[in-house]
Amino acid sequence: MISASEPPALGWLLVVLALFTSATAAGSSEDRTRAAARQLAQDGAAAFDARDYERAQALLRRAHALFPAPTIAVLHARALIQLGRWVEAAERYESARRQSLDAAAPEAFRAAARDAEREVEELRPRIPLLTIRIVGAGTMRSNLTVELDGEVVPALLIGVRQPVDPGTRHIVLKQGDRVLGRKTVLVAERDEVLVSLDGSGAGSPAVEESTSQRTWAYVSLGVGLAGVTTGVVSGALMLNKKDRLDDQCSPSCPPSAQSDLDAFRSTRTVSFIGYGVGAVGLTAGAVLLLTAPGPTRAASSARLHADVGPGHVTLRGEF
Repeated sequence: MISASEPPALGWLLVVLALFTSATAAGSSEDRTRAAARQLAQDGAAAFDARDYERAQALLRRAHALFPAPTIAVLHARALIQLGRWVEAAERYESARRQSLDAAAPEAFRAAARDAEREVEELRPRIPLLTIRIVGAGTMRSNLTVELDGEVVPALLIGVRQPVDPGTRHIVLKQGDRVLGRKTVLVAERDEVLVSLDGSGAGSPAVEESTSQRTWAYVSLGVGLAGVTTGVVSGALMLNKKDRLDDQCSPSCPPSAQSDLDAFRSTRTVSFIGYGVGAVGLTAGAVLLLTAPGPTRAASSARLHADVGPGHVTLRGEF
C-alpha cells in the first residue's frame, strides 16, 4: 500500500511518457483530448505530492474519464485511500487491473495493472463490512427504504454484508417521507458490524453488534485492572516501607534511612498512579461496554458512577 510520504514522481514520469507514446500513434482528432488528459494527470500528480488529496482525486477522476489509462487509475485509487474512500478506491483498482491491453500497450500500463492487482489485494481485507437488517416490518417491508450516508441502499443489499468506508456511518430507515429511525455507527478497519432497524415504527433502531467498541471496552478494562493491581501491590510495599521508617525516624530520620525514605516515596507515587490509571481504565471500559448498543438495551439507558478513594475503586451501574 502506498504511503502518504512516498512521492510518485517516477511513476508519473512513466504516466506522461505512456500518454505521449500513445498520442503519437493516434489520429490528430484525439490529440487535444489526450493532451488535456495528460495535463490533468500531471496536475493531479503534483497535488498528490503536495498531499492535497481531494484536489488530486478530482483532477485524476477527470483525467481518467478523458483517457482511462491504468496509470491514472492507480494514482486515483491511492488518492482515494488517503481520503478514507476505500470502497471507491478498490473499484478504481479493479478498473485498472481488468483493462484489456493489446500488444502495443506501453509497459507503463502493464506495470500499473500489476500494481493495481497487488494493492487491491492488500486493501480489500481492510475494508469494513456492514450488514443492515430490518426487523418487525411485516407487510410494510415493501414500503421501506434505507439510506446509508444519504444514499438509498438497494433492496438486494438489505440483510447481507456490504463493504463500507471506515469512519462514522449514518443510517436512516424511512417509510415514504416518514423517518422510522436513525442510527449512527462507528466502523473501524476490518470491522464487521450488524445493525438492526425496527421497521414497525414502534421503536428506535439498535446496533446489535459493534466489534470495535466492544474490543476497546475490553482493552480499557484490562488496562484498568492492571492499574488497580499495580496500585494495590505498590500500596502494600509502601505500607511496609512506612513501618520500617516509623521505627527509624523518631524524632527524625538518620542518613542510613535515606534509601528506605526514597523507596517509600517512589512506591507511594507508583501506587497513586496505578489507582488513577485503574480508575480511568475501568470507568472507560465499563462505559464503552455498557453503552455498546444491544438488541434489548438502548445506549442511552446505561449509567455508570465511579467512586475513587485511597485504596479502593467502586463502580456502580444503573441499567
